[in-house]
Amino acid sequence: MPIGTHSAAARVIAATLLVTLAFGVSNAQQSNRYLIIHIDAISYETYERALAEGKLPTFERIFDDGVTRRALTLFPGSTPVIYSRLRTGEANDAGVALGIGGWFDRERDQVYAELLVRRDLVFSAPRRAQTGFAYGWVAFTLAELSVMNLPDLLERYRVVEFFWFATDTIGHLEGIDAQITWLSRLDAAIGRVLPRLDLDDLNLIIYSDHGMSAVDQSVVVSQVIDDALGGHVTFASYPNIYLRDTSQTAEAARRLGEGAVLDFVVYRVDECTVKGYLYGGFFEIIEHDGAYAYTSRDDPFGYAAVGYDGSPLDADEWLALTIEHPYPGAIPNLFRYAQHPNAGELVFGLNPPRFPAGFPPYQAHHYGIRDTDLLVPVWVRGPDLEHLMTDDPLWLHELVQGIDPAWLEPILTREEHRIGVSFDPGIPDVQLHAQYSPAYRWRIDAAASTSGRISGGVDYDVFSDYLFRLWLGADLTLEHGAVTPAIRAAFDIDLGRARITPTLRADVHRLEMGIGAEFAFDVADGRVYLTVPGRGRWGVAAGW
Repeated sequence: MPIGTHSAAARVIAATLLVTLAFGVSNAQQSNRYLIIHIDAISYETYERALAEGKLPTFERIFDDGVTRRALTLFPGSTPVIYSRLRTGEANDAGVALGIGGWFDRERDQVYAELLVRRDLVFSAPRRAQTGFAYGWVAFTLAELSVMNLPDLLERYRVVEFFWFATDTIGHLEGIDAQITWLSRLDAAIGRVLPRLDLDDLNLIIYSDHGMSAVDQSVVVSQVIDDALGGHVTFASYPNIYLRDTSQTAEAARRLGEGAVLDFVVYRVDECTVKGYLYGGFFEIIEHDGAYAYTSRDDPFGYAAVGYDGSPLDADEWLALTIEHPYPGAIPNLFRYAQHPNAGELVFGLNPPRFPAGFPPYQAHHYGIRDTDLLVPVWVRGPDLEHLMTDDPLWLHELVQGIDPAWLEPILTREEHRIGVSFDPGIPDVQLHAQYSPAYRWRIDAAASTSGRISGGVDYDVFSDYLFRLWLGADLTLEHGAVTPAIRAAFDIDLGRARITPTLRADVHRLEMGIGAEFAFDVADGRVYLTVPGRGRWGVAAGW
C-alpha cells in the first residue's frame, strides 16, 4: 500500500475518532426508566383464571413485591378510547376518540370514518412502536420476537412502550382459552429477557386496555335499528345513533329500549340528566357537582344488592361501591359518555353473551358494560410508582396521572458511535472503520483498508420498529485514484444480542448485495461486537 494512501487512511480514521470522542456521550440514561406494556383485551376475570392455572409464572415473579390492581376502563371498551386519554387523564365526556368505529363530527357536519380512527390510533403511538398494531393483527410471532429487544431499547430510551395486540385478535377469533395461551406466551417471552432487565431501577407498568367476554348469540344490529327507527337515522356506528329529528330522541330510545332489542340504550336530556333502558328497565342519572344519583322503577342494574341507597356518589365512590358487581362504575361511565359533544342522540350496546353479527363469526367480544368487558388488571412496580401501589380500584384513564409528565416523553438519543477493524484472510485485507452519530436517526461512517480503498458515507433511518430498521444513504469511495458515488440501503433485523443485516449498494458500475451479522457483548457502559460484515470478512468493534 503506497505511503500516501496510508497517510490518507490514517487521517480519515483519526478525524472521525476525534469527532466521536469529542462529542460522544453514553446513550445510557442514568435516571430510572419506564417500561409500559399494553396488553389488549384481557379482562380481570381472564387474568385471574390464567393466574390460577399457573400460566403466568413470570408475572408472579416480577410482581411478587409489586401490585396488581383492578381498573375500570372507559366505555366503550376499545383501544382508541382509552389510549388517547391515558396521557391527558380525560374521561369519556371529552377527547377525540369515541370508539373503534366512525362517528358524526357535529362541528364539521361530517362523518369521521373508521379508517381515520384506526390511522389516528396507530400514529398516536411512539414511532418505533407503531407496527405493534400490525403484529397484533397478522404477525403475532413478530411481536413475540420484539420482546427480545426490550432490554436494549431501555438502554437507548428513557421510556419504552410495547404493545401486545395478539390477545385481542386471537380472542375475537378463537375465544378466551386462546387469549390465555397468548397471554402465557407474552409471560414466557418476558421471562426470557428478565435476567437482562434491572428491575431495581425500572418503573414497570403493565395494563390491559379493555376486557373481552365469551359470546354466542349474534344480533344483526343494523337491522334492529332500521326496524325500530326506519329512516329517522342519519348515521349509526357502535355505540352511537345519530337522529335526523332530535326532538324524537326520547321516543326513539323507548322503541329500542323497552323491548330490549338492544341490551341498553341511553340518551342525554340536558347537561345534568341522562336517561336510559337496561334490558327494558328504565333508569335516570342526575349529576350535581360531580356526583351522580341513580333512580329507577325496578333497579335494572341491581345496585340495591351492594347497598346503594339513592345518594349521589362521585365516580370514585361509584367504582368502590360496585367493584364486585357485574356492572362496575356503569353510572358515571354511561353518563359521561352520553355528555360528549359528538356522542349520538342514542348510545347503545349489547352485553354478553350477545354480540353484533358479522364476518368472521366472533367467539368473544367487548360490546357492553359488563365487568368482563371493562374491568381489567394493572400491574405496577418501581421506585417512582409507590403512589400507585395500593389495592384500591382505579379508573384506567387516570393511571399515569401523578407521574412527572417529563418521564413520559422518550429522549430521542443519538445512534451508537463505533470503531472497529475487520479482515479478509483470503485477500488478505484489513479495514479500519469508524461511525459517528450526530443525532437520532443519523449516522456518518468512514473506512480505510490496506487494499487502498477509502470510503465515507451517511445513512438515515427511514423506518424502524422494535425488530426491524431500514437505513437509506449514500457514500463516496476512493479506489485506484477514482472517486465513485453510490446509494445504499441496510436492513437491520435485531434478535436480542444478534443482528442480521441484508445490504444493497448501487453505483454507476455495479449492483452489490450482501448480508452481514454481528453478536454483541456488554462491557461497562458500551458494547463489544464480533462482526461478520460479509464476503468472507471477520471483525471486532466497540460501540458506545
